[in-house]
Order: sequence, then C-alpha cells, then structure tokens
Amino acid sequence: MRASASCAPVALACLAVLGLRTRAGADIPAGTCPGPERMKAIASVLSGGLMLACTPIRGRHSRAMLMGRVANPGKGRDWIYAMIDDTGTVLLDSRVAAKAADVDVAWSMVDLDGDGNDELIEQVSSPARIGIGIGRMRVNVYAIGDGAPVLGGSLAVSDTLGDHRNGCHGAFRYSSEAKHLLIEVESTTQADPKLAPAPATCPPSGRHRYRWDGAKLIEVPVVDPPPRPRPAP
Repeated sequence: MRASASCAPVALACLAVLGLRTRAGADIPAGTCPGPERMKAIASVLSGGLMLACTPIRGRHSRAMLMGRVANPGKGRDWIYAMIDDTGTVLLDSRVAAKAADVDVAWSMVDLDGDGNDELIEQVSSPARIGIGIGRMRVNVYAIGDGAPVLGGSLAVSDTLGDHRNGCHGAFRYSSEAKHLLIEVESTTQADPKLAPAPATCPPSGRHRYRWDGAKLIEVPVVDPPPRPRPAP
C-alpha cells in the first residue's frame, strides 16, 4: 500500500488508507476479538505468522476487523485486512479482491447512516505507472449483517491508466448531513482532442454526494452553502 501518496489529496480519505475508523458514539456495543491462541492461528493463515491487530466493529452483529502486514509481500501489497465473526471465522479477506484485480486494498469501518452499525469502506486502487500516486481508484461500501458483508455500492473516483487517452483525476471525502456521513466524490475528466476519449471507468465530472440508506448508496443533490453577505460599504 502507498499510504502517503493516497492521503495527499484529501485528509479524511486517509481514514480508509490507514485502516482507521470514525465513531458515532462511545456507548455503542461492539464485537469481540479472539483470544491469543485463536489470533495466532488466524495470523498463520492470513499473514504467514505475523501477529494481526484486531479492532472490534460496532453494531448489533458481533464482528471484528483484523489488520496486519504480510510476511512475504508482493508488488508492494504488504497489508492485509480481514473480517471475522465471534468464533474467529474469516468472513471477508482483502487478498481476494487484491489478487483478482491486481490492486491495492485498504479498509475502514465507518457508521455512515448514524444507526450505530458500522459499514465497511473498501478503497481499491492501482498505482500510477509513472511517478507516485493513484492511477485508478474505486470506493466500495459493504453492509455488515449476519453473514458475509454484502456490497451495497461502488463509486469510481479516478482513472489515469489508459495509454494515449484522456483520463480523470479525482478524490473522495466524507461530509456531514444531520446524523449521516455522506461520501463525496469530486473528479475532473480530461478532454484533450489529440487523445482517445476517457475510459468508461471514469466517474461523472464534477462533485457528487452519496448517502447510505442501510443497504445501498443513493446519490443526493449537492447543495452548496449560501454565500456570505458582503459587508455594507
């Protein structure tokens, strides 16, 4: 993972890169982490034996998130994330998405709709071919329920990997609306007539906001704050 490069555009987006979490309240129940022996067994399977850090996930479902470094990283992907239930069974493993699409994956747990249950925010990115930065990025949101997490929305953020074609540069962040946290994506698509059109994976240009309704993402209008009145001359 390339945390420093990913965190540069938007500070709040670094929550996903660093595997941190936001809290709606300290009194909300959370899942539990396995004991030391069970953690060693899970670490042996997931990370080649290196001990994993465990963070309880808040909500009515007893879940926890594991985060650790892989013993033998490949292509810079040296971090691993996993979600487990109260028995220590792995429900979702970040290596599956990373291997299938040859990408970097980072997780965070965020209560988007303020109901006391965390959602899983997954940032999937491919490094730029030249220089430091993100070449392609998507943000996936999963509902955490009784079984394995269920994908409820996927937002394209940027794509600059195409050769001899236009690309799109973007970033995502969280913004507040009442008790909700909205995911906001802002992207600009290049329109150089000398290059081929931008790929279909580019998000719509401009600023777009999305609310979580408990199961899926819904786009909502962008409402800018009213302009400040000018002082009287």
